[in-house]
Order: sequence, then C-alpha cells, then structure tokens
Amino acid sequence: MQNYFSKVLKRKTVFLMIGFALIMMAIIAISILINRDKLDLPAPDKVQTMEMEQFNEGSSLGAIMISDKRRIANVVTALNGSRKVWRSSVNDYPTQQNYLIIRLNQKDEMRTLCLYSENESYYIEEPYVGVYSSNRLKSVEIYKIYTEKENE
Repeated sequence: MQNYFSKVLKRKTVFLMIGFALIMMAIIAISILINRDKLDLPAPDKVQTMEMEQFNEGSSLGAIMISDKRRIANVVTALNGSRKVWRSSVNDYPTQQNYLIIRLNQKDEMRTLCLYSENESYYIEEPYVGVYSSNRLKSVEIYKIYTEKENE
C-alpha cells in the first residue's frame, strides 16, 4: 500500500513540476513580447539639424536640410517610441525602392533612419541597429514635413 502512495506522490510531483515549468515559460514568452525594445531617439533640442531625402524607384528626389526646431521636434516625436520587430537591419539602406531617409545631426553624432512601407505595414529602419514598426499616420506626418521643403 505504501508503494502505491509513493507512486501517486511521484506522479503528482512530476505533474506539478511540468505545470510550473510551462507556466514559467509562458511568463517569459509574454514578457519578451511585451518588453520589445523601443526606438530611443535624442531629445529634439539635442538635434541641431535634420536632413531628409526621398527615394522613389531607387532614385533620389532631392535632399533638404531642416533647422527649424518645431519641425525637427515633430519628426522626432513621431518616430520616438516605435517598437522593435523581429527583423534585423543588415544593410546601409532598405532593400525597397521607395523610402525616406532622415538624418538627425547632433553635436557629436549623426543618426540615420529610413522610413518605408511593405505589405501595408510601416517601418523605421536604423541601419545595422534594428527595424521598428510604425504606422501610416506617423509616416504621413513625416512625409508632409519633407514636402514642406519650399517653406524652409
């Protein structure tokens, strides 16, 4: 009889250990999904100038230099906080033919970001750092600033 109870106790222990391991794996997986890296850009007042250049079908439509602090703040705010996706960045520029390059020029550093859409999703790619998800409204807001170039 004691042998029977020890077998039952061992089974319960094994099931409890397996259940505990599954719960821990689920908690870890959820925390990884929730705590993906965010795009962390400098404060807008740290950006001295910003250069924007649009490419269509692989050809540049021209670069503009922006020094207006309000416009710089609008772009940095729209980009900041985007969440990293599971893709990595392995090129200087995206493989797409249509994209917008944004260069944030600071005192000691320049950050290059590329905006593009793919399969109705919007992305911000920082070369060799990461790819971040964006949305259509933010992209439209940033493209509007690029098209205001004649007002600069």
